[in-house]
Amino acid sequence: MIKTLIDIEKRRYAQEGYDTIVSSEDINVVDTEMCVNLGNDTIILTGFVFDDDTTCGEDERVTIVSPSDAISENASKLASFGNGRYKVMRDYMIVKRLNSTTIEYLKRGDDETQGTQSPLTISFIRISPAKRK
Repeated sequence: MIKTLIDIEKRRYAQEGYDTIVSSEDINVVDTEMCVNLGNDTIILTGFVFDDDTTCGEDERVTIVSPSDAISENASKLASFGNGRYKVMRDYMIVKRLNSTTIEYLKRGDDETQGTQSPLTISFIRISPAKRK
């Protein structure tokens, strides 16, 4: 499945006259909200890594949106993401995390959430256009 998605993206770039560079990457998210500018790149989400407190206790909700796709699920479900399930993101990707502490601050109307966020690592395949030689 992942190879098929990569091949589709490579063909899409080839139609525009570009070669492609395919790489595997990770980003760490420690805030409650993060925007990742993808530019002309396309990414395919392949997995999420949470700490044990998140998946076994807090079970925060994670929402990721882009112009091409979106996903919104609890950490316990996202921990098994990538086993036949992938999401293709283009242009930008916004990551929002809600746990009980964040929700409590939002109910009170606080501008900033306080407390600590457990680390979240998002794994993905990046497909970048490259000029043809």
